[in-house]
Amino acid sequence: MTEFLTSTELTQLTGYQQANSRAKWLKQHGIPYQRNARGLIVSRIHARQWLEGKQQTQFGGINLAAIA
Repeated sequence: MTEFLTSTELTQLTGYQQANSRAKWLKQHGIPYQRNARGLIVSRIHARQWLEGKQQTQFGGINLAAIA
């Protein structure tokens, strides 16, 4: 088992085969993901946390304004 969901697992989770539809579904359900040239990358841990009803935290990057 790898750290990331396979394409088949993403289809099972979202019900969609196309990356754009999967991305929309993941965003609606608060599951973090990234894109690369091959499609979407979803952490197995994030998917499991969602299934368990745990809150997902989104990292929006570094707040450079807070440094000043």
